[in-house]
Amino acid sequence: MSNKTESQLPAYKPPPASTMGRLLAVHRLWHRPWMTGLDNIDPQRPTLFVGNHTIYGMLDVPLLGYEVYQRKGVYIRGLADRMHFKVPVWRNIFKWIGSVVGTRENCSALMQSGAHIMVFPGGSREVAKRKGEAYQLIWKDRTGFARMAVEHGYRIIPFAAVGAEECYDILVDSNDIMGSGLVKWLKTTALGSKFIGDGEQLFPLSRGLGLSMIPRPERFYYSFGEPIETAQYQGDSDDAAVLAEVRDAVKASIETQLAALRKVQAKDPQSGLVGSLVGSVQSLLTSAPAMAAMSAMSARRETSAAAPTRAPAKPTRTRKPATPATTATPAANRRTVAKTAAKPSAKTVRTRKSASASPTTQIAMTA
Repeated sequence: MSNKTESQLPAYKPPPASTMGRLLAVHRLWHRPWMTGLDNIDPQRPTLFVGNHTIYGMLDVPLLGYEVYQRKGVYIRGLADRMHFKVPVWRNIFKWIGSVVGTRENCSALMQSGAHIMVFPGGSREVAKRKGEAYQLIWKDRTGFARMAVEHGYRIIPFAAVGAEECYDILVDSNDIMGSGLVKWLKTTALGSKFIGDGEQLFPLSRGLGLSMIPRPERFYYSFGEPIETAQYQGDSDDAAVLAEVRDAVKASIETQLAALRKVQAKDPQSGLVGSLVGSVQSLLTSAPAMAAMSAMSARRETSAAAPTRAPAKPTRTRKPATPATTATPAANRRTVAKTAAKPSAKTVRTRKSASASPTTQIAMTA
C-alpha cells in the first residue's frame, strides 16, 4: 500500500447487481464459481477482505466481488495498484467498479465511510508469477493493511481463491527475461533502466486454451475464513510487533484455506480441462432458460419504458336503456280478465226476426 496521499474520494454508487450479472454471464459460465464461508460475512460489519492474488490478477477477482454482492448484498471496493489508473479506458473500468488507488489516505477515507474493502498485500509482484509460484503468498514484510485495520478498528476476513493458476501454463517468466542478453544490455541504457527496473512487475508469457491466451475453463473456488478482530489493538497502530502479529494471523488463515480448497479442487469432477468443459456445458444448459427469461423480462421493461404515454381516452356517453314493459302478475291478469268479462260489448248484434216470434218478443227487442 502506497504512502502517497490522494484528494478526498468522490461520492460513489455501485452498479446494480443485475448489470454486473449480465456483464459477467459468460465469464461465470466459463468458470462456475464455488464458494464456502459466506456465513462469516456480516453485511452490517464493515470489513477489510485480505486475500491471495493469482496470475494476472483479474481472472477471479470480478467473480468473487459479484458473488458476494449478489448473495450477501455486500459491495466490496478494491484498493488497486497505481498503474491501473494510468491506462486509458482501463482506468475508467476501475473507477466504474469503485476501485481506488491503494494509498493510506484513500483506505482511511473508505474506512471512515464504513465501506467494505478488498486488498492484496502481494500486489503486482504476486500477480507477475514466476514458474512454480502458484498459490504462494509473496508479501515480504508488508504490514500496511494491518496498520490501517488496527488504526480504524476494522475486522479482517482472510479469503483464498483457487483455480486461476490452472488456466495458464507459464512459458517465459521474469527470470527468463531478465537473464537474456538483450535485457542485460537494455538495462545499461537510461530508457531500459527506467522501464525494466528490477523486473519485479514483468508479467509472464503464458499459454491458455490450446496455443491461445484464452483462459482454460477451470472452475474457481473461493473460501472466506473466520473474522480477525483488531479493535483490541486500537492505539497500537505504530507497534511493529502488533502489526506483525495481525499480518501473520491473516497469512496463516489464507494458507490454510488455500490448502483446503486445493483438496476440494482435486476431488471435484468438474476440475481439469475435460471436467471443466463438461461442467461449462452443463451450466450453460441449466442456466439457458433462466437467462432467456431474464432477457425477455428486461426487453419488456425497456419497451414499456420507451413507449410514448397516450392521453387518456374521453369517456363515451351511453344512452339510458329503455325501461322494459312491466310484466303483469298472475293476480293482475285475473283482475283484467274478470273486468273485461263484466264490461258489455260496445257493438250491438242484430238478428233477423223470426216469423214465429210473438209480439211481446218483438217489442222487447225493439226497445
